[in-house]
Amino acid sequence: MDKSHAAVKLAVQEHLAQALDLLEKMVGMPSHSLDRCGVIRVGEFYADLFAEMGFTAEWVEPSDTRLGRHLFLNRPGTGDKEVLLVGHLDTVFSEQELRGENFIWRLEGGRVFGPGTMDMKGGDIMVWLMLKALSQADPEIYSHTTWRICMNAAEELFTDDFAHQFLCRIQREKVVAALVMEFGPTEGDRYRIISQRRGKAALKVVVHGKGAHGGNHHQGASAVRQLAEVIVKLESMTDYAAGVTVNVGVVSGGETCTKIPHYAEAEVEVRAGDEAALDGVVESILALEGHSTVASRDGKYRAKVQVQLVQKVLPCPAGAGALHLLEVWQEAGRGLGIRVEPYVRGGLSDANFIGSHVPTLDGLGPGGGNPHISQYKPAEGIEPEWMQLESYASKAVLNCVALQSLLRE
Repeated sequence: MDKSHAAVKLAVQEHLAQALDLLEKMVGMPSHSLDRCGVIRVGEFYADLFAEMGFTAEWVEPSDTRLGRHLFLNRPGTGDKEVLLVGHLDTVFSEQELRGENFIWRLEGGRVFGPGTMDMKGGDIMVWLMLKALSQADPEIYSHTTWRICMNAAEELFTDDFAHQFLCRIQREKVVAALVMEFGPTEGDRYRIISQRRGKAALKVVVHGKGAHGGNHHQGASAVRQLAEVIVKLESMTDYAAGVTVNVGVVSGGETCTKIPHYAEAEVEVRAGDEAALDGVVESILALEGHSTVASRDGKYRAKVQVQLVQKVLPCPAGAGALHLLEVWQEAGRGLGIRVEPYVRGGLSDANFIGSHVPTLDGLGPGGGNPHISQYKPAEGIEPEWMQLESYASKAVLNCVALQSLLRE
């Protein structure tokens, strides 16, 4: 084994117990995306950790003042290379949910259960572990590199606010890598790293019909019936072979069974692996504007469909920069006896916003399972979010060794 690899392994093991202690404390701080005080508290805890390592903190208020503050931590280096380490401070779990499910930090076998152990406080603390190890095992690389830690206050809500602040604060020509510390699947010696993420479009479909008393059914034009026909059309646009999915996730309409419903609406999500496919499906859905097949019996009033594009997030592409980073991580893995494999993930992350601007690799945090789940019902096979303990140190070592190679290029 390379001497530098051995030094990194030793340093990671030396700081591992402290990292897990810090993670337990961070997991114990509820930080639902809409809990401004909770998110800020987690951010202050995190900033204090890195202040001891010479990082300065910049807090940025989001455009939505209900949310916590974004956190940017910087440590200038003596060289001209910059590495961005990207994470988020929020989780999907409200305090009410955590209390109701008694979802707290729990060690069981090789698993660590708890809110955020996997998504993504585990990855946040792994950043601390990696930089602690590099500063000890390779002080030259550590001091030459400018490190920027970028923490989104509301990643789970997936607004573009953080991305705008992020892009305003980096020098793109100096960035050699943006490493998104979201969880990444691990199976034995196989580590799957996210080289590409699918894009997403959110749309709203509204139907205006004609209300009528239930006893005068023939006078109405049911908005719910019209929407039901549209839903069938929408769901039929799913094409697994092309990597395209269309999901009608929220539906509402009508007020009482004694009245023909005059209004109905649905929220729709499209996911696709490339921009052309995403745009193609969005155009097909937008073409339903004005669609009308349901009418009152006399034909004088027809239900009408309206379609609105609410949000579009482009895929995180597997561009040349990302593919080069993947090769560096694969080579580092070979030296450590780890198989690093590319992985295209359907879920979105900050990589979707930054991947087209700087070389980006995602899924560099720990392995685990059941993200966003708090329920524990073993008799029904339901387990809450958990992090794979074994992957924590080995993933940190892999990231450090790959960074050493990258920064020496």
